[in-house]
Amino acid sequence: MVLKTIEFNLEIAQDISEILKGSDFTRFVILENFHYLNEEVQKELAFDLRLFQENGHRFIILGIWKEKID
Repeated sequence: MVLKTIEFNLEIAQDISEILKGSDFTRFVILENFHYLNEEVQKELAFDLRLFQENGHRFIILGIWKEKID
Protein backbone atom coordinates (compact mmCIF):
# COMPACT_ATOMS: atom_id res chain seq x y z
CA MET A 1 0.00 0.00 0.00
CA VAL A 2 1.35 3.41 -0.98
CA LEU A 3 0.52 6.40 1.18
CA LYS A 4 1.04 9.94 0.06
CA THR A 5 0.56 13.29 1.71
CA ILE A 6 -1.70 15.75 -0.04
CA GLU A 7 -2.27 19.35 0.88
CA PHE A 8 -5.84 20.58 0.85
CA ASN A 9 -8.12 23.22 2.29
CA LEU A 10 -11.54 21.96 3.41
CA GLU A 11 -12.95 25.46 2.86
CA ILE A 12 -12.36 25.20 -0.89
CA ALA A 13 -14.84 23.08 -2.85
CA GLN A 14 -12.31 22.43 -5.62
CA ASP A 15 -9.90 20.84 -3.11
CA ILE A 16 -12.62 18.59 -1.71
CA SER A 17 -13.70 17.59 -5.21
CA GLU A 18 -10.11 16.71 -6.14
CA ILE A 19 -9.79 14.53 -3.02
CA LEU A 20 -13.02 12.70 -3.90
CA LYS A 21 -11.92 12.27 -7.50
CA GLY A 22 -8.49 10.99 -6.45
CA SER A 23 -10.00 8.41 -4.12
CA ASP A 24 -12.45 7.08 -6.76
CA PHE A 25 -15.38 8.06 -4.51
CA THR A 26 -18.61 6.93 -6.22
CA ARG A 27 -21.24 7.03 -3.47
CA PHE A 28 -23.93 9.60 -2.80
CA VAL A 29 -23.26 12.28 -0.19
CA ILE A 30 -26.36 12.96 1.91
CA LEU A 31 -26.74 16.39 3.51
CA GLU A 32 -29.44 16.38 6.17
CA ASN A 33 -31.07 19.37 7.86
CA PHE A 34 -30.10 21.75 5.07
CA HIS A 35 -32.82 24.09 6.33
CA TYR A 36 -30.87 24.74 9.55
CA LEU A 37 -28.05 26.43 7.62
CA ASN A 38 -28.32 30.19 7.37
CA GLU A 39 -29.32 31.55 3.98
CA GLU A 40 -25.81 32.73 3.07
CA VAL A 41 -24.32 29.28 3.73
CA GLN A 42 -27.14 27.67 1.71
CA LYS A 43 -26.30 29.95 -1.23
CA GLU A 44 -22.57 29.21 -0.99
CA LEU A 45 -23.22 25.48 -0.82
CA ALA A 46 -25.62 25.62 -3.76
CA PHE A 47 -22.89 27.36 -5.79
CA ASP A 48 -20.28 24.77 -4.73
CA LEU A 49 -22.60 21.86 -5.55
CA ARG A 50 -22.40 22.84 -9.20
CA LEU A 51 -18.66 22.15 -9.13
CA PHE A 52 -19.22 18.76 -7.52
CA GLN A 53 -21.88 17.90 -10.12
CA GLU A 54 -19.54 18.85 -12.96
CA ASN A 55 -16.98 16.43 -11.51
CA GLY A 56 -19.50 13.59 -11.23
CA HIS A 57 -20.12 13.71 -7.47
CA ARG A 58 -23.73 13.17 -6.40
CA PHE A 59 -25.44 14.81 -3.44
CA ILE A 60 -28.85 14.31 -1.88
CA ILE A 61 -30.04 17.33 0.12
CA LEU A 62 -32.72 16.90 2.78
CA GLY A 63 -34.50 19.87 4.30
CA ILE A 64 -37.88 21.52 4.69
CA TRP A 65 -39.29 24.76 3.34
CA LYS A 66 -39.34 27.59 5.85
CA GLU A 67 -42.53 29.13 4.51
CA LYS A 68 -45.84 27.78 3.28
CA ILE A 69 -46.02 27.09 -0.44
CA ASP A 70 -49.45 27.50 -2.06
